[in-house]
Amino acid sequence: MVSRNQVSLTFKDQAAPRDGRRKLSWRGFATEHVMVPGGSELSYRWVGPTHYLAVHDLKLADGEISLDDVGNFRMLDLRNRMTFVPMGCTVSGWSRVSNRQNAFTALYYDPAVIPEELESLRAAEGRRPMLYFDDGGLRSTLGKIETLLKAEQPANSLYAETLALLAALEVERLQGNAAFGKIPASGGLSLAQERLLRGYISENLCRDISLGELAALAKLSRFHFARAFRKTFGLPPHQFILRARIELAKTMLLRSSLPVQQIAEELGFANQGHLSAAFRRLTGHTPGQFRRGNL
Repeated sequence: MVSRNQVSLTFKDQAAPRDGRRKLSWRGFATEHVMVPGGSELSYRWVGPTHYLAVHDLKLADGEISLDDVGNFRMLDLRNRMTFVPMGCTVSGWSRVSNRQNAFTALYYDPAVIPEELESLRAAEGRRPMLYFDDGGLRSTLGKIETLLKAEQPANSLYAETLALLAALEVERLQGNAAFGKIPASGGLSLAQERLLRGYISENLCRDISLGELAALAKLSRFHFARAFRKTFGLPPHQFILRARIELAKTMLLRSSLPVQQIAEELGFANQGHLSAAFRRLTGHTPGQFRRGNL
């Protein structure tokens, strides 16, 4: 578990906004989405035993940031800009945000995650801080994490954990980690692993399954497991499980008179709307239309 997994924020003349942070965490990772009230003035500070990565949706009226080995820096339009602060490096500053909806999404992760996930490959020894940079691939990944954090229904842990791992690996790419040029092409799972996973997933479709949980069954790191799973099944783990839930929902809709809400609950969806949205996305029909038309 990541410790001290949040930036310290101090708001001038007001308390931190209620429900301003939304958080998720897994082994080695923690992430949060933080809303910052328009027109507020605040100071912030981060130094900890984890790496810190954030994407900003902030527009400042004024402010300044101080970062080890970089010095003081002033930039007012931080929309779509990212910051990476390595473990042990200190970042601090103050901001007066403009009168608009402001926010940032942060990912905190244990430095041991990368060598553990790459197994025999060594991660880069040193990390350099990166301030207010942009990279389309990484920004897209953090944007997907932000969408999960902002959603009304609980996040899919398998998908969120996969995104967090991908973001950490993208940082390694940007840091010039030479190990990435040495990663071999991924092989698939063995027949025994495939059978084990199919059975386990079938028995646990009604609950939120984590990536780490499935990787442990296959005795692989999360990184290598995700690649091998896709090679074998043709889909990422979270999409495979979602499709399996929808197929079971079809059976329940046709063979039972259970209300759609109850089917959603039994299959681990947050509510009827969550099931209906996923069902329509994959089949082109709502559960009710499917049941009435035997499509």
